[in-house]
Amino acid sequence: MAYSVAITCLTITALMVDVTSLSSHPLVRRQPRIPQMHDRSEEEAKPHYVGELAQVEEETSDAVVESAQAEEETSDAESWRFGVPHVFASGVGSLPPKCAADASDQDPYWNEMVNVVADHIECKYRKPCDKKTSNLDRLNSIRGVLGKAKTLLDGLNIEYSIYAGSAIGQERCGDVLPWDEDCDIVVWERDVEKISTGDLDHQYTVKQKSTFIPRAVEDKATGFYCDVFAMRHNSVTNEVEMPWPWGVSRCKDAYAYAGEQTHKCWRVPYDIVAPFVQCTLNGVQQTCMHNQLAFLQYMYGSNVGSPNVATKRTML
Repeated sequence: MAYSVAITCLTITALMVDVTSLSSHPLVRRQPRIPQMHDRSEEEAKPHYVGELAQVEEETSDAVVESAQAEEETSDAESWRFGVPHVFASGVGSLPPKCAADASDQDPYWNEMVNVVADHIECKYRKPCDKKTSNLDRLNSIRGVLGKAKTLLDGLNIEYSIYAGSAIGQERCGDVLPWDEDCDIVVWERDVEKISTGDLDHQYTVKQKSTFIPRAVEDKATGFYCDVFAMRHNSVTNEVEMPWPWGVSRCKDAYAYAGEQTHKCWRVPYDIVAPFVQCTLNGVQQTCMHNQLAFLQYMYGSNVGSPNVATKRTML
């Protein structure tokens, strides 16, 4: 399938390739400088050095986190540009169904043990980070974290919509795509700060994620997560703006959480996006964009309704 080359990616894990170099990525912070102890006595230098060293260690830790986030975002963007899907297989060669409902419970795809993509997992909760998982366990974890995100946002009276790869899954299948790695939702920018970080319960937690993905709901049992994107209504143009470093448009004003790194964004006609409508994903009532198919075609091209990965043709 050929998607439009002009459109890169948000978080569509159905279309991934590996990105091997991040050294020039704008989100990767340069290595912090180790402080030098010139012209100070040992006693004078020691307390200052301890504090400076702690700061260096903190900055180094921040740089590692930002590097991982940049790797995920770059991977997403590059995968959309080239339209090459990631392979979710152990080498046996099982093909996924187009939709989960197209395969029986006994389909070998569900029990196949697959590698986890490092830049789409929270390694803090997965030891070792590259521990294999079955396709069914991955799918169920993503379904679960999406359901938890819904419960969280409904409880806060925050409007949200299924988004990006999750919206494609809902449109095609009414479910998570069988090969997806995470889930995606979007909220209005004004509501981002209402979503507090920290544990929701023993299994799920919320973290402040990255420059362009302000929040993520994570499954601590598996490391899989749901990205929470943000958008705003530009009343002058009557468009919805969605910040993204590989967006094809420019936003005049920087977003509160996106800093000054970029003004790039996506622009979509408001009446395609809102008001949100009720929809169903895996039997759970969710909310989708007003004209979801039009949104997906606007963003990803007219062929978005068909997968560009090889899939089974019939139920086994």
